[in-house]
Amino acid sequence: MKKAHKLFLIQISVAVVLFVVLASLTKTFFYKDENIKGYLAINDGVKEMAGTSSDFLDTLIVRNDVTFDPTSGKELERVFKHLKYSNKEKFLFVGSSQLRVIQGENTSVSYESLVTKKFEKFSNGRFQVYNLSLGGMSNPEKLIVSKKASEVLKPENVLISVTPWDCLLDKIRLGVTTIENQKFTNRPNLVEDLEYAENDLLFPLNVNQKITERIENTIDKSLTIYSKRTGIKQWLNDEFEKAINPTNDSLDNTNEVPTSSIADYWLTLHQDLDNRFGWDNKVYKTGKRSLKIVNAEGKRARWLGTPISLEIPTETFEFEGWSKSDSVTVSKTGLYAIDYQITFIDDTKQWYLDNLIFENGTHDWEQVKTTVTFDKKVKTIKPVLMFFEGKGTVWFDDIKAFPIIDGIKSENIIPNPSAEIELTERQDTSYTYSEEEWVKIRENIFSVIDYLSSNQAENKYLLLTPFWHTDKKSAYPQKAEYENLVNAVKQYCEQKNVKCIDASYILNEDDFGIYAAGSVRDKIDVLHFGVRAHEELAKFIIEKLN
Repeated sequence: MKKAHKLFLIQISVAVVLFVVLASLTKTFFYKDENIKGYLAINDGVKEMAGTSSDFLDTLIVRNDVTFDPTSGKELERVFKHLKYSNKEKFLFVGSSQLRVIQGENTSVSYESLVTKKFEKFSNGRFQVYNLSLGGMSNPEKLIVSKKASEVLKPENVLISVTPWDCLLDKIRLGVTTIENQKFTNRPNLVEDLEYAENDLLFPLNVNQKITERIENTIDKSLTIYSKRTGIKQWLNDEFEKAINPTNDSLDNTNEVPTSSIADYWLTLHQDLDNRFGWDNKVYKTGKRSLKIVNAEGKRARWLGTPISLEIPTETFEFEGWSKSDSVTVSKTGLYAIDYQITFIDDTKQWYLDNLIFENGTHDWEQVKTTVTFDKKVKTIKPVLMFFEGKGTVWFDDIKAFPIIDGIKSENIIPNPSAEIELTERQDTSYTYSEEEWVKIRENIFSVIDYLSSNQAENKYLLLTPFWHTDKKSAYPQKAEYENLVNAVKQYCEQKNVKCIDASYILNEDDFGIYAAGSVRDKIDVLHFGVRAHEELAKFIIEKLN
């Protein structure tokens, strides 16, 4: 053996030993940490998200079971190259996230519970079902994917789902445009196994088999710690912080105790506290509560409400509110203020914050107050308590808006102005549209019907997907406009020989969950439903096939 070869083997051996020792030490101290559950939760959340797209698609390809796009369009070309071949009667489903998401569940975990999988099961194996729905799928995307999938699969049955929300979308993502002009084939045994799935690579040391197996087992055990890398990274960061700043409280440096619930009406975004921690019961101007923001990194933090409709539109308002600050600095483009999104009766909008900006630094409760007369009447206002691109801590309290009608000051219209009231009934996210938007929605649905009518499939279906509703509220609160739309769609389907399946109201309010993130966090998710509802929808579609 040459000297260079010996040196290489020695370096490899030393590297392996160091890796195993460091991994073992990290593993030992990591699992002894009293906050281990928090770090594992961080890790598992990220790991679960990572497992929903490319990795999941890899698995489907190896199993020759690609009937679904887990990447939601990002790798649609690869999906089409590996679509499962079947001699069964084919049923193609295309739609938005309602057909591919179980509310509150990760796609890779809940895949077998989707409406299309339940449909396949309840049809007693009659159909091979393909679900090529994408999240937020626009009307043009539905037509492109349906046309291409029909070319490749030649399905006997095609179903496209619609709802007003996605019928206003017109974007076409890159993954969809990529497949539009490509040719794909669907034939038996089209399984191109991934290279790493064909052969398990042995550890690259040319030694006897027993030593190789021993090293492989040792490496494998040490690598389990790699699967926890996200949590470990946060743990190491916190340990380092504690070393240089012993007073730091690691995972939670706010020293706040979360309340059991959240404030009614208000929602916070892009700050260090969530809706529970930010509902402060230690610092307040009046009552026993305030809305708190901790912004250590200068994010675009805020508390916001939902639009408030005026019973009588008016041009004049009096706005006021209070805030307290601790060590606040704001960038040149930042903002520490009460801002209002104003919507006028002609549906134009503007932001208004004149004389509603707070001082920087550290100060006790400061009031801002102004009276404004706009040049046209206002129909809705939306309050936003802004701490944009600032660092420090602020509290807000007593946020009020008084419409002035014919010179007379009305009562405050801001719900829960002092943040005293606990949320007892979840807010819902509703969608309202102008007359022009309803026209566009109808035209886009008609274009889907036109496409279905021209499709070569034996059976063509248009599905109106379910949405959240109660006796008094609905995802689409303009009930007359929605009913007019449905009636027009059904008539046009009949003219075009397309079967319309109206599932709008088949579910109950308990089938819909709560948003966990984003600007709608803690509100009812009015368009996505749970496992039971996916089963109900599958049964309903089967019932309406004939």
